[in-house]
Amino acid sequence: MTSPVQSGIPVSTLRPIDMSTVKAVKLEGQDLIDFYRQTKEIIEQQYTVPTQTGGYGEYAQVEVNGKKVATLTNEGYAETSENLAGLNLETDAIGGPQLAQRRADQIAKALGGTVVLSPSAMTQTQWQNRPAQTVSIDFNAMKRDGQMGNWANAASFLTAQLMGQYGKD
Repeated sequence: MTSPVQSGIPVSTLRPIDMSTVKAVKLEGQDLIDFYRQTKEIIEQQYTVPTQTGGYGEYAQVEVNGKKVATLTNEGYAETSENLAGLNLETDAIGGPQLAQRRADQIAKALGGTVVLSPSAMTQTQWQNRPAQTVSIDFNAMKRDGQMGNWANAASFLTAQLMGQYGKD
């Protein structure tokens, strides 16, 4: 049996950075403005949540001897109760019910089970014509965590600094 492909950095190889050896870099002008803008975007991204919760529903279940061993969503995601690490599930660029069906068939074949469609199963056409998912920023959570407050204080300092350099034009 072949071992699964591994990617990334193993956590066991991580070491703390000695911050006393790190040199500060001075940012000025547009570089500094870009840094603050990008930092704000990163913070906002951490608190971006989909406005539609719960996804698009269940597509199917895979059952073996009457026991549910996998659930597939209309998006094509598969959640299994079995260890299927050796099973390389299909992928595609479109996703949706077609992918869910192929993955369900693949899991059922590997485990000797059957695919049971859910009442909420969509067709590929329904999937492709679904409304676009929208997102919003959870500003309340952002305030509670305090990251944006720290950014706002730093941004105020930057604004004052720039006004001092370039005038109040």
